[in-house]
Amino acid sequence: MDKINYPSKWCGMFESSSRASANLVSVSLETNGKGYIGYIVELPGAFIRGKTEEEAISKVDREVQSYLKWLGIEREGDYKTFVFL
Repeated sequence: MDKINYPSKWCGMFESSSRASANLVSVSLETNGKGYIGYIVELPGAFIRGKTEEEAISKVDREVQSYLKWLGIEREGDYKTFVFL
């Protein structure tokens, strides 16, 4: 099986790097008044949901780890989450 070359925008964010942006994920949240849905800007197709803003945000780490596992990237270390509404 051939290895897929993912866009450097995706892989570069999560590989070891001294760049500040390598440790940041941006989350855009929306609400319909009944709950929240958000997407991780740097990871196309990565979504989170929750009844409250806090519940949705609490799912970011799990979604990032799941997405990276899908890409075949192992991530060590912490990153910050930037949320915008």
